[in-house]
Amino acid sequence: GGGDASGGGGSDDDTSPDVPIRRMPENEMRSYFQSVDGQNYGRLKELSGAEGLWDAGHLISLWFFRIQSDPFAPGSQITVNVPMPGISKVVEGSSIRKIAIEDHLDRLFYHIVSNGAAKIEILRPSQHVVERSTLRIGVGSDMISISVRASLPGHGRRIDGRGCNAIMQSLVAGAQKVACEPLEKLAATADHVEDQEWLRAQLAPNGLVAFVAEGAVLPRAAGNSDKPLGNAVPFSSPESVRCSFTLPRQNLSLIHISEPTRLLSISYAVFCLKKKKRNTHVS
Repeated sequence: GGGDASGGGGSDDDTSPDVPIRRMPENEMRSYFQSVDGQNYGRLKELSGAEGLWDAGHLISLWFFRIQSDPFAPGSQITVNVPMPGISKVVEGSSIRKIAIEDHLDRLFYHIVSNGAAKIEILRPSQHVVERSTLRIGVGSDMISISVRASLPGHGRRIDGRGCNAIMQSLVAGAQKVACEPLEKLAATADHVEDQEWLRAQLAPNGLVAFVAEGAVLPRAAGNSDKPLGNAVPFSSPESVRCSFTLPRQNLSLIHISEPTRLLSISYAVFCLKKKKRNTHVS
């Protein structure tokens, strides 16, 4: 789901009114937030289970999964669905391609919303490319879904309708920016991650247990940071233990590395740790 927002005050149940709002065009949703401005915050629970159709063609939608009980509770859980033409073709193939592209788009959205003023939260990505629940690409469709926690603002226990409209606009704008990411860039990311997976699979068949990129900075900046230490000495492997492989996707030989800090660096000099052969003594 979305990020782990924290806050005080009130329980965060998802009880809905007897007659919840279900489908609301953009103008109706904007009018709704204006109409409840200054009213008791509990009225926003009317949005639980509602779907907002944001653009004229109803291609962008907002789904209100759970609404916070008051402005000080953990943020409301909202999913935005936005079209991304051609994305279904790019993710075709291995499952790792889909994971790699979702991870790429998730990072992009995180940087977009973390630099904005709106209180939109998702889990902070790490350096690891892993399957995430924040951003999903529809199976066989050209749609992406982004799930977040958004803190719907209020003045004390009263609704800030104008602020709620601003949050919705920021959420949709951020999703639209993500959907504009060039497909060629996403394909290159997927190729790169597939090559990484292939390279890891070559360790055991070649009698190796690990590899380190030539020029890599191994010490971290801090114990709770993935960033490399700024003044560390880059790693340099002896010639006698270097191995090279030809990547299947990018058809490049792993001999050098130009900029080891780049996410998409694709050429490596590999330091290989050979497995020691056991000596069997028979008495």
